[in-house]
Amino acid sequence: MCGLITTVVVLTVMPKQHASSAQVWTEYHNNTGGWSDGVCFMTGLLNAAFAVGVPDCISHLSEEVPKPEIKVPQGIMLQMLTAFVTSFVYLIALFYSIQDLDAVFTSNIGFFPTAEIYRQATGSNAGAIGLIAVLFLATFPTLIGTFVTGGRMWWSLARDNATPFSNYFAQVHPTLNCPVRATVAMSALVTCLGCIYIGSTTAFQALISSFIVLSSLSYFGAIFPHVLSGRGNMVPGPFYMGQKLGMAVNIVSLLYILVTVIFFCFPLVLPATVQNMNYTSVIVVGLMVLTAFWWVFRGRDQYHGPQYSFEAAERLATFQEGKEGRRSFIDLVVSPVGIEHGNVS
Repeated sequence: MCGLITTVVVLTVMPKQHASSAQVWTEYHNNTGGWSDGVCFMTGLLNAAFAVGVPDCISHLSEEVPKPEIKVPQGIMLQMLTAFVTSFVYLIALFYSIQDLDAVFTSNIGFFPTAEIYRQATGSNAGAIGLIAVLFLATFPTLIGTFVTGGRMWWSLARDNATPFSNYFAQVHPTLNCPVRATVAMSALVTCLGCIYIGSTTAFQALISSFIVLSSLSYFGAIFPHVLSGRGNMVPGPFYMGQKLGMAVNIVSLLYILVTVIFFCFPLVLPATVQNMNYTSVIVVGLMVLTAFWWVFRGRDQYHGPQYSFEAAERLATFQEGKEGRRSFIDLVVSPVGIEHGNVS
């Protein structure tokens, strides 16, 4: 938050001149090289769509949160509200500090337009580097969340025999009471994926662009069955919208996903070349093929889906502090005995 305030103040105070309100709020620039304004707008939603792919992160910690049916939705709503307010303020300050829009895309640091905007705002390379450092340092706390949630995802899949070497990665550390093996493995994998940028920026851009499509398709897979069944299997919770409103929200969500997933696979600029081609569709199809291969040859015989122990959830809610409740919770969740004694659904 201190970095955000510092950046906003610098972008507001230091520029010798600011962009006009007409430039910020009404001008529209199509730099795709051939796409219509409509296609340009839809593909331009890609950056904003990253906000759609992250709300589920907190849900991967649901098993360790007391009363997750209440706390997790509250956390997601607070996350989205905070992100909207802070990013909106930041973007306004950023756009008003632009003095030469063409230079943002044609400068020597065109691969990172924000750096050029910082340079224009501060009037020096040193000032731009300072603001970039603030932005860079702010990513480290997010990496912690990435490793933690990624490790929990891998652990939960391994616990249900959905991954290679499931027995090894499903283990919980006896003293730390967390899935250390799965977390370390996921951290190593994320680090290796980040190294792709060193070898090929095109491959790295394709990888991060596919994140939006893959996360959207995962939402589609969770919503579509409820629409087909008329939400007949929905268990009302504290934030239940009701049958009609819930169905309307589900249908709108599916339509949004279908439309955006198609456009997010388009090349961002024309003419498309090997260097600027959007390889998202290749990554998505390739991952589907690998997943289908794994399901046919192993998953369908060993994967039985997640099992939920209400007894474990009640113990976690009761023992919110100390190792006893946490240890009891983990024992119930990961052991067949605990699942058998709990009310499984």
